[in-house]
Amino acid sequence: MLRTAIFCLLVCIALLSTPFHVWATGEQLIAVVLVKDIPRYQNIHHVFAEEISLQSTAAYQLYVQSPNDDFMSLRNSVRKAVAINADLIVVYGTSAALAAQMETRHIPVLFADVYNPVAQGLVLANGQAEHDIMGVRGDGPLQTLINAYLNSTSAKKIAAIYNPKDPAGKTQINILKTMAGRKAFIAVPLAITTAEEVKTFLDKLPDDIDGLLVTDSTFFTPFLTELIEIANRNKMAVLTQIPDTAELGAFMVLEHDPFEQGKELAKMASMILSGTEISALNLMKPHHVHLTVNLKVAKELGITVPFDVLAMTSRVIR
Repeated sequence: MLRTAIFCLLVCIALLSTPFHVWATGEQLIAVVLVKDIPRYQNIHHVFAEEISLQSTAAYQLYVQSPNDDFMSLRNSVRKAVAINADLIVVYGTSAALAAQMETRHIPVLFADVYNPVAQGLVLANGQAEHDIMGVRGDGPLQTLINAYLNSTSAKKIAAIYNPKDPAGKTQINILKTMAGRKAFIAVPLAITTAEEVKTFLDKLPDDIDGLLVTDSTFFTPFLTELIEIANRNKMAVLTQIPDTAELGAFMVLEHDPFEQGKELAKMASMILSGTEISALNLMKPHHVHLTVNLKVAKELGITVPFDVLAMTSRVIR
């Protein structure tokens, strides 16, 4: 009873807070779930908002919610979007996409920055929609990053920190374990669930760890600077797929292009607003995936990056 009452109250608040002119003018409503304080999502959304204003021939209104990144908050935001009868729901991130898949019925959902949507069960293996959800992948092949790191070092043990509640991080752990079985290194996964564990994670790792994979989890966003500083002090090279971390001192980063994601997301949204069924869309795979190497950090860690790896890079920090 209490849960039902709370949900009804949320619905009433949603209806009262939604701009009246959405219905008065006949504009279509795009409900956006944009997790707060995650710069990568904000960058993609900024491009999306600009691009759809240029691409869409249909009248629309953006209604943006900024929940916390826990799964219940995400589900509540999607429920709110459903309650106000949104014509389209746009979400950013793997957890938000999974929340939308769980809570929506017959409302098209578009996602961006999702890590391996096929592995998450969001789309079919052929890249087509299984339900009313489709979007833009936000990942490049982790194998490329690991191979580039192995070719630059004599690493025998790679640790990987992840949050068990984050589906993207768990997917990366599985990929790393599979690679370890084929390559000559040992994978050492470490689950981190609290801020306190971030500061003491080295205490739980063997002494002979060569590199640290920081998995693609929004949980680590507030702690990235501290994590990287701790690792570098301990001569442990950081590799990750979290965008913009090379500037923070990560040694090697494989990241997507937020402009490409936002533009492709806007193209899909414009098609939906114009009447295209989501089943007619295909999963968009990123074409612009950038490998960044921080040579300043490499020098501090005593790593000499070979020419064939440098030839693969899109950007070098000196």
